[in-house]
Amino acid sequence: MKKIVIDTQLSDRGEEEMILGAIQARREHPNYKMVVVGTQSIIEKVLEERGEKKEDYEIIDSPALPESIHDPMSLLRFKDRCSIFSSFESLNQDEDTVGLVTAGPTGMVFVSAIRRLGLVEGVMHPALAGLLYDYKFNRICLVDCGANVDATSEKLVQFAQLGSALMSAYLNKDNPRVGLLNVGTEDTKGDKLRKETFELLKNSDLNFIGNIEGCDPFLGKCDVIVADGFSGNVLLKNAEAVGMICRGIAKMNDVNDPNVKKISDTIYSLFGYTEQGGAIILGTKKIVYKAHGAANAKSVASIVSDIVALSENHFIEKISKGIQSQNQE
Repeated sequence: MKKIVIDTQLSDRGEEEMILGAIQARREHPNYKMVVVGTQSIIEKVLEERGEKKEDYEIIDSPALPESIHDPMSLLRFKDRCSIFSSFESLNQDEDTVGLVTAGPTGMVFVSAIRRLGLVEGVMHPALAGLLYDYKFNRICLVDCGANVDATSEKLVQFAQLGSALMSAYLNKDNPRVGLLNVGTEDTKGDKLRKETFELLKNSDLNFIGNIEGCDPFLGKCDVIVADGFSGNVLLKNAEAVGMICRGIAKMNDVNDPNVKKISDTIYSLFGYTEQGGAIILGTKKIVYKAHGAANAKSVASIVSDIVALSENHFIEKISKGIQSQNQE
């Protein structure tokens, strides 16, 4: 039976919420075993309260860290008893384990994924990608969305390759449309980095549609949005704010009106951070998701569903094939 690791610690909402996500995920995907990493006594208590059999799960005990430990460098001092490291060890050592979900610090997760798992052959620049929605509920990929704040044109091209492979696996779609996030759609727009990247992408085998502005991805104009981590993260957080703002506006009006509530809920489901769940690290040898720090049980279950879909569509193999094909040009 294939397995998925869920790290329950270092979440803003606490271990119990992540455990509830593991329960929901197991019920939705009974053919996968959930490996739950965290405080064993808490895990077993929540499972019992929810009528779950602990035998249906694999539990890895990892005592909670001191509350003062919250940054990546401090976590390094506790690596022998840190849930992130225990989670990656389980993912790396068990060939039946296909993916991991953790809400730990992004920097620590990103570095751990690279060092503990290694990169797919040919990948030089791993990236963090968010799976978002356009206004018609079509999935779109934003890469990078925060890990690589400083980027080169070569990095951005590899981000495009990784994002294209991701969407090919996720959508089962050949030649996803790739757009470069810029300040205008004209070929000559942008700073030196964007201009250099534009030329490289234009001469690649990717389905590059050109420059796109911040509004274009959500209007369905492309499948992959390529950005450096700085601008990508700004776009991501702005999209999340839209969801919260729409909820707030609805509450300021008649929230009991079914039409108002329906519209508000629809917009929130498109942009709300609890709906999106998290971001995927692209380029590693197994699937790793960095959950939002405030992810809830629904978010965790949604991420697990993404991992299942990517695994069954042979995502890692498509990454390898796509990168090797580009490198042979």
